[in-house]
Amino acid sequence: MNEVDKNVLTLLSKALNNEQIEELPHWNETLEELKNHTVFCLPYKNIVESNLLKSEELKEYKRLCFQNIAHSYQLLHAQTQMLVLFKNADIPLVILKGAAAAMYYPHPEYRTMGDIDIIVKPEDFNKAYELLSRHYVLVYDKQKNYKFKDDLYKNDRHISYKTNENIIIELHNYFTYGERTKEKNLLDQMIYEGIDQCEYHSINEHTFPCLPPLINGLVLLKHILQHFKNSGVGYRQLIDFYECIKHINDIEEFLKYSEKVNLRKFAEVCIQICIDYFGFAYHDLDCDKDLEQYIFQSVTSYGNFGRKSIDITKAEMVIKLYSQPFHVFRNLHRCGRVNWKASEKYIVLRPFAWIYQIIYYIRQVRNSRGISTVVDGYKNYKKKNKMIKDLHLK
Repeated sequence: MNEVDKNVLTLLSKALNNEQIEELPHWNETLEELKNHTVFCLPYKNIVESNLLKSEELKEYKRLCFQNIAHSYQLLHAQTQMLVLFKNADIPLVILKGAAAAMYYPHPEYRTMGDIDIIVKPEDFNKAYELLSRHYVLVYDKQKNYKFKDDLYKNDRHISYKTNENIIIELHNYFTYGERTKEKNLLDQMIYEGIDQCEYHSINEHTFPCLPPLINGLVLLKHILQHFKNSGVGYRQLIDFYECIKHINDIEEFLKYSEKVNLRKFAEVCIQICIDYFGFAYHDLDCDKDLEQYIFQSVTSYGNFGRKSIDITKAEMVIKLYSQPFHVFRNLHRCGRVNWKASEKYIVLRPFAWIYQIIYYIRQVRNSRGISTVVDGYKNYKKKNKMIKDLHLK
């Protein structure tokens, strides 16, 4: 880690443990790094009370944080309105991530929230779909092929809607990503069963249903893994998990739950990171130190959704997409259809979408750091794949 990375980690650790901040070196670079991880508002109270910032720096920092807090309240208000609709329609649901992670924070409004994720039981999915479709704007309907008229893009993981305030609501059919496995199906089944065992929590008088702590912890753990494997994971996802496990009374029981869904080794590594870097009060676990170091370094290097290394992240995702020769043409054609808007308007162009996508990738490489980006992306992809195998994950 460089000096700025160390400053950020120290600042976050002190904020999480409510400790006094004694210095704020390299403030501009530190603030930029906090933004990269979408955790700039988290140490707000500690920074303001420290009186270490210059007047203009403090004024700008407060402005950023007030915007973030205002958005959090706006999202909570929209979430409450949506929950009234579901209550009136007698459709049980729970909130995933977002407010269901922020509720663990000492100051929930400081946690940056992006959208509203909800999940219902499979038998209620169509009713929920119809309810949301009546009250909100459909953004991208993967279940009903709203954007495309054929089955090429069918993926029923979630459907997105937009409120009048441009807040996104994602209705999940299931939570886990990728090819279905026994463990993924089991985790989704745990989530469905957790809807009947839901708990109600409140943030600033906005009450919402969420999963019991053990299952909620698995969701937040899986969220880290999904972004680690794909776009890149930042401090926000890791701190969500840290704040959650602080509220789990029996960590060993949580580890047993994680073992059922093939996540125990990854859970141990993430808990050890929380012990070593955030001061989580628990005994050291017998986990692979190399894996711990690699995952934590990945967090500091990539940032939230890979925004610190966006070109390399894109290269990794492309390499992963085409790692199976059998699917190369299908993926080229699918991505070409997404990126070539004219192919949706003119049917005659669709058979050539794969050619458009090849040209698109060539342009992307030329506009970034060139072939070195692809090489770096390939190296990262291979190394990450090895770590995923070491974690016994699929």
